[in-house]
Amino acid sequence: GVDSVTLEVIDREPGKTGLGEIRGEVVEGLRPQPNLLVTLIDQAGKEVARTTTRADGSYVFTQIAPGRYRVVCVKPESQRRAIGGVTVEPDRTSRADLALML
Repeated sequence: GVDSVTLEVIDREPGKTGLGEIRGEVVEGLRPQPNLLVTLIDQAGKEVARTTTRADGSYVFTQIAPGRYRVVCVKPESQRRAIGGVTVEPDRTSRADLALML
């Protein structure tokens, strides 16, 4: 048999949850896109969270369980869409910037 060794690195600040967050911004060309719906979808294709971009085109998802996700944004007026892959790690902020394309 093969022995496997698991090393646990415990490096936690008090109050940390093990959850992560995702930040990014949505642009079309060079223009930030405010008030667009951004949806977070897990690997099973299930919607996990949704938020709306701010005036500067930025968005944030907080309290997200670690794992791989897709971030999806569609602009209804132009039917342009952007999809980005992102990996969330515990107690870290991941970036997912989206550029809307036809």
